[in-house]
Order: sequence, then structure tokens, then C-alpha cells
Amino acid sequence: MGSRDPDTASLPPSPLQAVTVAEMRARRWLVTAACDHCRIRLHVDLTAMIALKGPDFVLWGKTGRCRVWAYNVDDRCPGRVVFEARSVQGGSMRALKMTGEVRDAIDLRGQAGQRRG
Repeated sequence: MGSRDPDTASLPPSPLQAVTVAEMRARRWLVTAACDHCRIRLHVDLTAMIALKGPDFVLWGKTGRCRVWAYNVDDRCPGRVVFEARSVQGGSMRALKMTGEVRDAIDLRGQAGQRRG
């Protein structure tokens, strides 16, 4: 279901596939910021995120203030956004929550970097 070739399965976004924003961009993930208060979903430009935060920035487990001017001219939405991603076109979105799996993937990347250096 959801795939043109029924013999292939599309894996949801996983920290083992991409931990950093540069890896997400290289794998062509679609990343959004979703507010559960005003119900808006905004596209996250990973190229701009890399320019602002650097290629090694980890988006897993991050939240932010909603930037939508939803009510009056002087009032912003009081909600917070959660980052979500999907790894393939037509795949399902997955919240980029900080879990033990994410921490393990980050630790593995750090250990591999220490061995190389």
C-alpha cells in the first residue's frame, strides 16, 4: 500500500538513516513544522536550516514557538511546533521525537567520529 511496487516497502524516517539536517537533505526528506494549536503545517527548508544552524544540527527532539500570526495583528499563535519528516514521497510523516533510538544513533555517530580523529 502506498507504493507503486508492492514488493518494496518504504521505511519511515529513522535516526539510523539520518541524524543531522545535512543527512536529511542528502536523503531528500520532506520536513515540516506542525502546530497542534492552530493546526498549521509549515515546510522546513533544510538548506536554510543548514545555513543558519550548521550541517551537524540535530532536529530530532527539537520544538519551537509557532510563528503564525493567527488571531489579531498583534497576537501570534501561542502554540509550539513539532518537527515531522517523511523519507519518501507518499510516505507517512513521523514526529522527530527524542527517543532512546535517537540517543543511541547520536552516540554511535559520536563514537565513530572519535575513532576517526
